[in-house]
Amino acid sequence: MLLGLAAMSGIGALFFGPASAVEAYFDALADRDPEAALENVVAESVPTEYRELLQGSVLDGPDYTPPSDMEIVSTEKEGDKATVEVSYALAGKQYQITMKLVRSDESTLGMFRRWHITNGLFSASVSAAAVKSFVLNGKEIVADEDNDLGRPALIGAYKFGVGDNRFFEAEPGTLYVTGVSYEDMTRPGDTSEDVEPGHVRLTVRLKEATRQEIDQQIDAYLNRCAESADLDPDGCPFSTYIWGEATEVSWKITRKPTIEIAFSGSGLVVDTETRGEAEVSYNSSGTARSETISFRVRGIVSLDGEKLVFNPQT
Repeated sequence: MLLGLAAMSGIGALFFGPASAVEAYFDALADRDPEAALENVVAESVPTEYRELLQGSVLDGPDYTPPSDMEIVSTEKEGDKATVEVSYALAGKQYQITMKLVRSDESTLGMFRRWHITNGLFSASVSAAAVKSFVLNGKEIVADEDNDLGRPALIGAYKFGVGDNRFFEAEPGTLYVTGVSYEDMTRPGDTSEDVEPGHVRLTVRLKEATRQEIDQQIDAYLNRCAESADLDPDGCPFSTYIWGEATEVSWKITRKPTIEIAFSGSGLVVDTETRGEAEVSYNSSGTARSETISFRVRGIVSLDGEKLVFNPQT
């Protein structure tokens, strides 16, 4: 009888102990099987629309790298709670984390109560200026707001790109979900201090056609201003002032400004890197005069449906 109880206790520790739950979790990740991994995690209420990173179609592809070489370092139990220290490798870097578990009230085979991980899901976020659509293994995932995609995720490396976008493009970036604290988190091969655990920011740039479209709108704006017959053209970046009246006013842009376009929040900001010059000619009190005015162009570019619109600021 005692031998039987000892044998059953050994079976319970081997197959239904806290370490076995952690091993099953990592085995499932190695198999790219999120459903099997989640069977070892305390059930959380994650709305369907936020479960994109917990689907097999997302993990079963080259843009997801599962952890490997998992080893149990230590296990501690106290009643119905336990902690398991785990080491594993991910994308060429070694990590060590503490997984917390609780014992279920439900039993298996009428006697073995399973253990479930309480911290098996982690926060993962991707952000990119002016972009809300991201792609992982061919699946498009759209951010809710603020160009920041936040979702629960399992341990692993996720390579994100931006979705099909007429105006912008970006190099893919890899998000590392490790369960490791900020001070211990660096990207493999990267010693920078500005790496956030569970977060990656993609560097977005304008497509060449987008830049050309914005430059054309700025040129058209300056040409309209140069057609003015006023010394102070309304809404324009250049002007001059004299005492008395001026007639025969004409403007000519003699040097275009060098324009800089930068991302700011969810939009684009236009500013001047090198100031331009415009020559104004006019007649004052019967005397022909001319001046050279230096100017800068500033404004924002807004997205109006499928069209970019330059809005100058003076």
